[in-house]
Amino acid sequence: MSMGVMTDIHFENNLGDLEQDVLSLSAMVQRAIERAIDALRQRDLALAGQIVREDRDIDARRFEIEQKCMGLIG
Repeated sequence: MSMGVMTDIHFENNLGDLEQDVLSLSAMVQRAIERAIDALRQRDLALAGQIVREDRDIDARRFEIEQKCMGLIG
């Protein structure tokens, strides 16, 4: 196999991994939004606080994905 083909395969594999990461992140965000709506409707401050704390995980995951993107295109 030529170096170009190996590079293409490596790129495609990384792109597939990145797609899965984005899908996972979007599921996390969707769940957080649903829980935030519940917290608002129920006026549940404890749940709201938990959602805010868990938002840090979402932010960290987003940053990881951004770093992977930069590595893939860089």
